[in-house]
Amino acid sequence: MSKTKVNKYYRENGTKVRSHTRGLKTHKNTPRTIVGSNRAKRILSLSIWIILSISFLKVFVDTLEWSQRKPEAVKAQEVTPEVSPLTKEQGFEQVAPRDTVSREGRSESVEDKVRRVFNEEPDFAVKMAKAESSMRAEVINDNPKTGDYSVGVFQINLYKDLAKSRPSVEWLQIPENNIQFAKGLYDSCKTKTGNGWKCDWKTSWNKIK
Repeated sequence: MSKTKVNKYYRENGTKVRSHTRGLKTHKNTPRTIVGSNRAKRILSLSIWIILSISFLKVFVDTLEWSQRKPEAVKAQEVTPEVSPLTKEQGFEQVAPRDTVSREGRSESVEDKVRRVFNEEPDFAVKMAKAESSMRAEVINDNPKTGDYSVGVFQINLYKDLAKSRPSVEWLQIPENNIQFAKGLYDSCKTKTGNGWKCDWKTSWNKIK
């Protein structure tokens, strides 16, 4: 056989190889694989797996720690205060009152003021105030047809000449002032007629008597 170099390419087990004949010996050379790129892929896959494993482990540890030590707010809700039973000797006087503010410390309502000033017949005075103004101090009834320019809780009339002898609108819109002035009219009318509601409150008197 001559020493002429013969190159031939063929596939052997799916791998491309080169075979050449030099002299009487046949040589087979397998091409090199791309070792660098495969190694990079393996390193990247391993890195991703490690990162995911660490993340899952951290979540598991955090969940375990939270379950072992609950937040303070949750613990506070679970605590039930101890209440000692009420004995017959203690009585109901020992129980804390439902209202946290004493009556003396509260601001006095318009109805309370009416009852205090008209202490002889407080219930009827409250009815009259509700019929006149619904207990509202700012109400003004301006109706010339009925001869009314009435102001405040008890609707004190300031129509025409009445305004000359009676207090101002602003003064009568203060509940205490209005109630005190109404009590004066009531006492004056009661002295004359025997019924304090028949003078300035005729309409309301006829409705609720």
